[in-house]
Amino acid sequence: MTTRFVAVLFCVVASGALHVSPSRSQDPSPRERSFLSSEARVAVFLNGEGGRYFAAARDDGAHHRSSVVWRQGLTHTDVPRFRGTRDEWQSLVRCVESSFAGLPIDVHERSTSREELTVVIGGNRDVLRTPYNGLAALTAGEVTDRGIAFVFSDRYTHLANLCISVAHEVGHLLGLEHGPDCADLMGNPSCDHGDLTRAFTAASRSILASSIERWRHRDRQYTPPGTPIVLRDMHGRCMDVDYAMLNDGARIASWGCHRGANQRWSLHDDGTIRTGANRCLDFSYYEDHRVHAWGCHGGPNQRWTLRPNGQIEGVDGRCLDLDRGEDVNGGRLIAWPCHDGANQRFRVTHL
Repeated sequence: MTTRFVAVLFCVVASGALHVSPSRSQDPSPRERSFLSSEARVAVFLNGEGGRYFAAARDDGAHHRSSVVWRQGLTHTDVPRFRGTRDEWQSLVRCVESSFAGLPIDVHERSTSREELTVVIGGNRDVLRTPYNGLAALTAGEVTDRGIAFVFSDRYTHLANLCISVAHEVGHLLGLEHGPDCADLMGNPSCDHGDLTRAFTAASRSILASSIERWRHRDRQYTPPGTPIVLRDMHGRCMDVDYAMLNDGARIASWGCHRGANQRWSLHDDGTIRTGANRCLDFSYYEDHRVHAWGCHGGPNQRWTLRPNGQIEGVDGRCLDLDRGEDVNGGRLIAWPCHDGANQRFRVTHL
């Protein structure tokens, strides 16, 4: 499962006042209707006030930490507020809300939860030095915990186009990829984005329902930066610095959990996963697939992202991997091209 940044370029109506067209919605499917009485709903916060967002390997809307900013190579960015009128803003909120009718998704114009998804709406493309009108992180088929997306509203003169762009970016935060169906809100960038009748198709809504269902049933325990943790593999063993060696190049293995210092790790905003003596989990470019402990320097080969599905993704689309899924003490941990296997899924446990 590859995680990447998705960018969307929508057509802009050349002239005329901002206005919104009636949106098209589909009747809820049986799977969607089964969610409506459930208490667990995804909160989406539309932020029209702007603010400063800081680079971080993991999104955290409550603390303005964004992986989008990080991957754009910035330390932070300042997003100006939405420039439309109050009535236009409220029309936009209602339009986005209607795009998700029938799904367990609540759209708010004020922050309501630490667990919410955030879409920051304002400014222009220069905010993130991008040629696109929107950017969001995407883990296909998964809800991005506390995910943040950006939509640059200054280029829009037709509110319906802006509504489509915002709903599209929320779709990415909820796990939707681009698709070939140009009638779908997630249609490829090559589609005619001037079509204001587009909506989430039955196929997209089914994927949304599935990703939200997985989101509801997984452990969403938040791990503040620097918190001591252990990382457990598919067999319940822990990621271990072999023989508790703290020298550069010390091997990383899977071992029965004992909570010793050589099994204690911490996640940090720069993407590093650290253990004692200022050593970081490091992917070696020079040794076949090897991961080891190395002095922290913050380079690309020491930046990792913990995905909602338990994958720990590093450089070049490689994920931390229990080699061949070995169920033994001393099982080798490597960096291998990301796939959907159980041997690439790890569970965070706080100490």
